[in-house]
Amino acid sequence: MQKKKYHVFLSFRSKDTRQNIADHLFESLSAAGVRVFLDSERLRKGEDIGLSLKEAIQGTDIHIPIFSPNYAKSAWCLKEVTEMSRSKGLIIPLFYGVEPADVKYPDQRPMYADAFNAHDLNRRHKPETVSEWKNALRFVSSLSGWSINTTSGYEGKLVKRVLSDVLNTLNNVPLDVTKYAVGLKERIDDVVDLLTKGVTGRVVTVGIWGTGGVGKTTLAKAVYNNIFCNFDAASFVSDVRANTEHRINGLCKLQRQLLRDLLKTEFRVNNIDHGKAIMKEHLQSIRALVILDDVDHRKQLETLGAEWLGAGSKVIVTTRDKSVLNTSAAEDEVSETDDRVYTLHELEKNEALQLFSWHAFLKAYPDKDYEQLSKRIVNTCCGLPLSLEVLGTVLYNRKDKRCWKEAVSQLESARCDDIYRSLKISYENLNLQEKELFLDIACFFIGQDQETAISFWEDLNLNPHLNLSNLVLKSLVKIDNKQEIILMHDHLRDMGRAIVADESRDPAKRSRVWRANEAYQALQNRRELDCVESISVSGSKQSIVVLEAEDLRSMRNVHLIWLDRTNIGGDPQPLSLNLRWLRWNSCPWSCLPSEWSMEHLVVLDLSTRQTLSHLNQLWDEHAAYKKPKNLRVLLLGWCVNLKRLPDLSNYTSLLRIDLKNCSGLRKLPESIGLLLQLKYLNLSGCKNLEELPESIGELSSLENLSMNGCLSIRKLPSTFGMLRALKDLDIGHLEQIQELPPFETDWWLKKLIISGCHRLRSLPTSIGELRCLNYLEMNECSSLSHLPKEFGNLESINELFVNGCPCLQGLPESFGKLTNLTTLELKNDVSLIGLPQHFSRLRSLDMSFIQEFSANGMKLESFQVQDQDLESFNFIDMFSFPLRRNSRCAGAVLFFDLKISREIHNALASLMEIALMKDGEEIFRAKEFIQKDEQFMFIFRAKHPVIVALQNAQRVSIQGRGKEIHIKEGGLRIYRKILEPSPPIIHTIENGTSEINKEKIEYN
Repeated sequence: MQKKKYHVFLSFRSKDTRQNIADHLFESLSAAGVRVFLDSERLRKGEDIGLSLKEAIQGTDIHIPIFSPNYAKSAWCLKEVTEMSRSKGLIIPLFYGVEPADVKYPDQRPMYADAFNAHDLNRRHKPETVSEWKNALRFVSSLSGWSINTTSGYEGKLVKRVLSDVLNTLNNVPLDVTKYAVGLKERIDDVVDLLTKGVTGRVVTVGIWGTGGVGKTTLAKAVYNNIFCNFDAASFVSDVRANTEHRINGLCKLQRQLLRDLLKTEFRVNNIDHGKAIMKEHLQSIRALVILDDVDHRKQLETLGAEWLGAGSKVIVTTRDKSVLNTSAAEDEVSETDDRVYTLHELEKNEALQLFSWHAFLKAYPDKDYEQLSKRIVNTCCGLPLSLEVLGTVLYNRKDKRCWKEAVSQLESARCDDIYRSLKISYENLNLQEKELFLDIACFFIGQDQETAISFWEDLNLNPHLNLSNLVLKSLVKIDNKQEIILMHDHLRDMGRAIVADESRDPAKRSRVWRANEAYQALQNRRELDCVESISVSGSKQSIVVLEAEDLRSMRNVHLIWLDRTNIGGDPQPLSLNLRWLRWNSCPWSCLPSEWSMEHLVVLDLSTRQTLSHLNQLWDEHAAYKKPKNLRVLLLGWCVNLKRLPDLSNYTSLLRIDLKNCSGLRKLPESIGLLLQLKYLNLSGCKNLEELPESIGELSSLENLSMNGCLSIRKLPSTFGMLRALKDLDIGHLEQIQELPPFETDWWLKKLIISGCHRLRSLPTSIGELRCLNYLEMNECSSLSHLPKEFGNLESINELFVNGCPCLQGLPESFGKLTNLTTLELKNDVSLIGLPQHFSRLRSLDMSFIQEFSANGMKLESFQVQDQDLESFNFIDMFSFPLRRNSRCAGAVLFFDLKISREIHNALASLMEIALMKDGEEIFRAKEFIQKDEQFMFIFRAKHPVIVALQNAQRVSIQGRGKEIHIKEGGLRIYRKILEPSPPIIHTIENGTSEINKEKIEYN
């Protein structure tokens, strides 16, 4: 695996932009894991671009010239942009203080005309060289780019948009790594060397082994960010130990994640062996990078291991237990076990001091007055990054030396390997409310969505918004912003649990009981459990825990009860009046008893997947009970026997309702419209739900609505268009629905999924009003025949998926107005006959719509693109389409109609080439072709080696290096019989051998 040194080449005029946009862009790209070649005039020697700079330009994926008022005055800048125009990389021009027209017309617009007049006068450069510079400016300025004017002069917005473009182009979504990467670079290089050492085309597994808190996960993430652009797909599977420890089907969940990450498709995994079978079937052709973080058992590697990945794949495993790696490494044919294990040692003292200083002083070295105290603290942390980060954050901005001396005294009294002693100092500096949140997270809420946890804490008056934010700032907690879940380092988790365990040797006298065996024993002893505030009781897949109702009554101060695979016997008894969160994932009752006091309940979770729920209603509405008027979260997913919901007018505080796969539910109560605070409603999989009430339009706060798979719904209510607060709407697989209601002008919708609506024939013209929409998925809409012209008004759309729509004949011309579109998929039996013009920002195009061969053996598989610059298709990894096998292939024609200038017509042969690809590797390349007017063809008869290649290839890629070449139409035609003889046609393949084709394959 050869790693590119740089991703981006940045060209700019220092006088104009070095201290503003160029510097800001460099910092943002670097922080995102993008390697940037930052050209600087201080590095330039002489007049000519050296070989190293040429190699840097030719060897980077993306070139960003920043055109500024004085850019054209620099011959060096002009040479760089000329070299860019010759390369195959993507060019993203930025216009800073100039208009695109200033650059495109350097002879006419004074901004650059004056500069070129000066070049002409000093005669230091040949006229043809100056002319070449002008041509390069014309070409580059015609490409899609960004102007500071498009962001109203705000540099931050401009940088953000360019960063998004770059990451999308590189398919680079970097993982969040530590803010201060002290000592990482050398360790990254060491691991990459191990991955590539003496390896060609084989799967390699490298283990990163080291003690807890030493930075194994951070190193794995950093390696991932540096190399994953070089693979077909990548997956980072975090916290393997935590996700499988005491969790039913934890490994199945991780198998699903791995499949989803690598194949971009959801799979249902019934059990571990089923997951293995799926992985074996689907992953063998994928060259992947996989990180398995915190593995502690060989079975985890066997279940998620590398044996099913494609050639050239790399697997990185982090672990504290070196013996876990022995089996995996021993099976590697390339090397012995130890050759594939990287031992991660603690930081050196100077590195440790630097990391601590960044967190304590926001600079690389401590203040002089605190230097000796800092060194003493660093010595006690034994080079462990986690301790250094947490302690540095605790002491940040503490100007009282007494605090520092107390910390040093506590630390120096501990053993060097006692990481918890150093971490506990951070806990002791928290206020009482922050401590409560910290311990709740450590014992129960890791992986919990933060909105539900915040609702729980709010009702306990713990000020969660402020205090959770403080825990994040103090490096004690992290928030996964994508999934909106709470995370915590395993050492901090273990420390928090140790603090609770130290409350008493008797679990019944602790505030939190999370271990299943301890919880069961405490309840079985039938003692008063006044100390217990939160408890989790769970059985196993083989054994259901049975409690008596009296057991739960003994906890008079409990706030949280979680029951899983647990039955309750005896007559129902009142629960604690303090109960705020009840989770019972295997409720065997048909309804909750009225004896249960739930008036203060905030979260009610009766969802289940592993066992059948018998619940058919929440509670007996005719019985006397106190209603939980403060209920904010109601989770009833997979309650397949649930027939109806209660009158919701009593629960107007609800923020979240999840009814996923409640297949027995046929209607919703009209009172749902009274839930004016409701933000999230999940109805997906409610296949017998017949309609939505008209009152649904009253949900003025609803942001996320999922109805995917509501198979019985025939029509959406007329009030549906009133849901103006919606940001995420999934109405996929509403198979009975024939039309969508109109969208209002002030909708804030950002994501829309309508895939699988087989009877939907058209979209409303009002879809053009969704000006904030950036993601639209409309796959397998088998009756959809056209898109309205208003479709072009979706000015914010970035990603569009239109796969498996056989009736869709074309796209509206207004489609070309989608100037922010970066990803477009049109594949699987789409009958498009052409594409509109002006895909100005397209970065990814998948047109995999080649259909089955017809009965007579002549099937035209083609695509058309009008007036599209072929070189601009470098934006989309070259123009490519996949192939299917055809065992009775007698010949093939690969054809392309071009629009080219007369001047370039004779040079066409040196500019065009075709490649057949398999598993990311080139298996055939041809450079010369048959030319007829403006069509060029690669024509092959049955015995030609390319026919064998066509049978095995997965993709055909067309490459053009001429900036004046435009592709109009192209495709593949495969024949089962030769039509008529013809004069010989000579064609040449890459290795120089030639062949005469004495049989004509008709292509008209």
